[in-house]
Amino acid sequence: MGNSIGSEKISTPELADELYQAARLGRLSDLRALLHRRPSVDPNGRTSAGRTPLIGAALADAWEAAQMLLEAGARPDEPDSAKLGGCTPLMVAAQRDAQAVAGVLLHAGADADATTQPDGQTALMWCCQADLPRMAGLLISRGARVDRRRQLDAATPLMLAARNNSARVAELLLELGAAPDLRGPAGFTALMVTALVDAVDVAARLLSFGADRLVADSAGRTALHVCARHGSLRVARLLLGSGVDPNPAPTSPQDGGHTPVTLAAAHGHLDCLRLLIRRGADYLHRCADGRDIRAIAEASGCARTAELARSLIEESQSQRSHSNQTETDFKWLHTHEDGLRPELKPTLAALLKTVSEEEDEVEEGGGGQRAKRRSKISGYASVRPVPPLDAATKDFKATTPAAPSVKTRNVGNNRRSSDASLTEGSSVATASDRSDSPPEEDRLIEQLIIRKRIVTKETSGQRVVSVKEEQLELVVDCGEISETVHVKSGAPAIAAAAAARGADAFRSTGSQFYS
Repeated sequence: MGNSIGSEKISTPELADELYQAARLGRLSDLRALLHRRPSVDPNGRTSAGRTPLIGAALADAWEAAQMLLEAGARPDEPDSAKLGGCTPLMVAAQRDAQAVAGVLLHAGADADATTQPDGQTALMWCCQADLPRMAGLLISRGARVDRRRQLDAATPLMLAARNNSARVAELLLELGAAPDLRGPAGFTALMVTALVDAVDVAARLLSFGADRLVADSAGRTALHVCARHGSLRVARLLLGSGVDPNPAPTSPQDGGHTPVTLAAAHGHLDCLRLLIRRGADYLHRCADGRDIRAIAEASGCARTAELARSLIEESQSQRSHSNQTETDFKWLHTHEDGLRPELKPTLAALLKTVSEEEDEVEEGGGGQRAKRRSKISGYASVRPVPPLDAATKDFKATTPAAPSVKTRNVGNNRRSSDASLTEGSSVATASDRSDSPPEEDRLIEQLIIRKRIVTKETSGQRVVSVKEEQLELVVDCGEISETVHVKSGAPAIAAAAAARGADAFRSTGSQFYS
């Protein structure tokens, strides 16, 4: 149905407005009448707003209107005005996911890799920003380059997908050969870009396609540094879980000599700071200006981060000032046949002083009655970062004289016990020592381990005849006890819910939780 197009084409904003509105609203009869009645009308004319009629068809995904305009002589790559961005009809179709119009335009010879001026944005880049994998695949099949750089900032389509967490397009780009480690703005890779915005879905796909987790920019910042700086907790957790060292080299002196820990402290990202410390990050590092995380956190203005940093530093100083006699590795009830070790008697007395009540409950079961003791018990708890796999048997330590108590319940212990209490100087016949090293599977999960000691007393009249130590290990995530992992020495299961009143009920100092 093509019309003959002469050199004397008429193009006015008013005529272009009529064509644009007909195409934009899909009024094919009106569009046909305009083109037939006025064969000298230029289908490439711009409206008063600077748009072409073909862009109106792309906005509405009106492929028949687009076909009609192309047959009337519309140029498939005619952009709108520079003040509107200089977008071609194909770029507009990509923005709107107008696949039908895009197919018509590409069939008519539209350039799939055309760029705006002066920014250099392509249609594929808009697909990456909006996570439109079908449109992206169509463009790539017609010649759009997966590693084309934007003139504005040297960003690639993959970096733009990372910036917008467009996981489906990112996966398509990687499958079709996009290089995961190309550097863009400020030397960032796509993985570093995910760390800027916590785009964990794209980060996971990048890692699965072999993206370099350890590459650093010109200032020495790795993806983990960027996570800590911007509070990207999910990507940080993903990186650490994939084996990234929580203690990468500090950034350059010009950049402050920061580690991820100091960056998290400097910008008040408390959750990231806790995560890094749980994973074994060195919180004693000093930046290029000599400040530690306490000074850095206080300068950040975040009160909770500053409190955590102060507690970490104070605890470290306290541990260095104590001798081995005041710091133990939880062998609280190590005894000999002739009685309790003298230096541990005050600790044991303080522990048992808080055992305020014990009661026997009679339950029906198994054809008869059985006794179950429910004891209100408090003890000391130490929280340490879960050791890495190559540190299999690190001791977990706490300063016993001043450690505050954490309360829990021991439920299901099928031994009888009277109300007699054990005090300092009591005769002790037996006790047991337990290893404090967590099993390997506990070190693989991103959680903290709380350890407590429970004392079971067997009495005869007013005389204590035995004391048995039991060790339990509880898994804590963000201050909430989620599950009991192990109970050693054959003790029954431990109900730990009484100690888990939520994250806000605990105050973390990096090594202890206070109830």
